[in-house]
Amino acid sequence: MRLLRSFVCFLLFGAAAVVRAADGDRQVWFGGSLEGALAGGVKVKVEEAAYYGHDEAEVYQHYFQPTLGWSPCSWLQLAAGCRFVFARASSGWSCEDRILADATLKFAPGDWGFKNRFRIAYRSREGKDDLWRFRNKTNLALPWRLTSWGIVPYLAEEVFLEQEREGIYRNRLYVGMTAAEIFALKHLGGELYLLWQSTDAEPGSEDIYVLGTMLRLCF
Repeated sequence: MRLLRSFVCFLLFGAAAVVRAADGDRQVWFGGSLEGALAGGVKVKVEEAAYYGHDEAEVYQHYFQPTLGWSPCSWLQLAAGCRFVFARASSGWSCEDRILADATLKFAPGDWGFKNRFRIAYRSREGKDDLWRFRNKTNLALPWRLTSWGIVPYLAEEVFLEQEREGIYRNRLYVGMTAAEIFALKHLGGELYLLWQSTDAEPGSEDIYVLGTMLRLCF
């Protein structure tokens, strides 16, 4: 319980820092997913999320993403799908389709949890040139399982590379926690996290500070 209180205090302190951040936009990202198992070990997942920006004072982007996943072995998970992105612009809403493929390596040394996800996506953009994007996210779950909700704190980092850009142009750092069961409902889980994103821009960089949440319903 002491560990849980300490971690929650850390998250609240980080949330206060997000609210007080002066050199970047303060945002709230919220969403949910529905996941289930099909025949042959194939899993289906439908995810939807929206991004609210303080500078815009409104939701400026949301997406809908169906995927199919399959694990050929215990340490590897494969997935493919498409993310349909809708972004607010001065002339209305623009659309972008991102066909994507994931390969995630998973290890569990002791009570720790390690994941490394490689994602490649083809961005089909409305009114702009199409291009490829590569993302790599490393996630480290700490060796604690707290309360009856099965809360596990984690740290993560994600880097972005993109066609027509040199090197890593975007970096994300996460600190958060996942819950296996919410209100003792074994099919309902979730995630709460803080995120700092830094993107190369001219001049300098563009930073955003995010308080995010994601509910997960499994069947």
